[in-house]
Amino acid sequence: MDDVQYSFAAKPRPVQTTRAKYREKKPSNTVFNIMNDPRVARGSVYAAANSIHLKRDAAPPAPTAPPPTVPVKKNSIYEPPTSLSTYIPVDLTAFLVEQTPTIESLDVQTQTDAFLPNDKHKKPFVLKKTGIDASTEILEEDGLFNFDAEVQPLLNVLVNKTLQQARAEVERETELHHISLYLSDLHVKKRVEADGVAKLVEAAVAAQEAKERETTERAQRLAEMDILQQKVAALKVGHRLLDDAIANADAQLRKNGVFYDPLKRLVETGFMKWMYTQADAAVDAHLVTHALLDDLLEYSLHKQRILATLARLPTTGDGCLLLDARHVDLWNVPAVGPIAYSPRHTFAVIEAHIEAWLQGNESTAELPRPDGGYLQALFP
Repeated sequence: MDDVQYSFAAKPRPVQTTRAKYREKKPSNTVFNIMNDPRVARGSVYAAANSIHLKRDAAPPAPTAPPPTVPVKKNSIYEPPTSLSTYIPVDLTAFLVEQTPTIESLDVQTQTDAFLPNDKHKKPFVLKKTGIDASTEILEEDGLFNFDAEVQPLLNVLVNKTLQQARAEVERETELHHISLYLSDLHVKKRVEADGVAKLVEAAVAAQEAKERETTERAQRLAEMDILQQKVAALKVGHRLLDDAIANADAQLRKNGVFYDPLKRLVETGFMKWMYTQADAAVDAHLVTHALLDDLLEYSLHKQRILATLARLPTTGDGCLLLDARHVDLWNVPAVGPIAYSPRHTFAVIEAHIEAWLQGNESTAELPRPDGGYLQALFP
């Protein structure tokens, strides 16, 4: 058993602990700013306004009881009112009508004095003398002013300006003369150039006219050629149409009988006409035969239907028939009969029995025989 080693394996699981995942900040008594330290007194230590020391030394005041509240008595709706409200009218004239303020006025009169004469402004104004009067005199011998020396600069300026202006005028006249010569030469060149341009224009116009004339002649030649081709084509078409027209006219004339073959005409007018007449007669006879046969078949079938209807009618005890005749207006009888009837009787025998009964009746003795017979009238 000493050789057996013990081994254990389990799934990983989170650690069970009650420790918080972060550390809570604990309050610290360390003061980092002396200005916010409550232990440091502000102001004078002897002042009575030291609130920190007063708060430390003074005991907390005893709590005072709140004042008693007086309950407010509510008026009951069942109690009579103590006083009735009366309406007092209020004058609103001051607010509805514009008030005109009263302005106090006082009349005052005054009169000014007459103007006094003012003669002091009529005298000339003379300044008051101040200081001591002084005078001086300058003679020619004193040499205070040298006319030649003083006038020389002015004279130089006038002469120079005059010469400069004269020179400018001469230069201007010379320039104007050269400009006029240049303009005359320019005008001559312009005229020569205009003459050359006119000649070029005339040559260009002549060339354009020649070109247009050649173009017109070419267009005319093409038009004449086109007309000639159209005429040739029309001539060819005319010959072809003329041949066709002649052939068609010949055929139409032959068809209309203008040009005909005597033997063919004899056959068409004689034999063919007789043959058509005989064929029409044979066809008409065939149609009449078919119509008569259809009428006979229809009449026979109608008789058979009447006989079948009579066979289905009830008979009396002695084998007679009563036929309803109310729908026949001319006879004026409700029924015809009794008449003798047998399935072996023919249509003519039954007609004879009906005719005998009608002749024996007073009301129908003189009635004419119907077109289709008595049974046709009774069974339309």
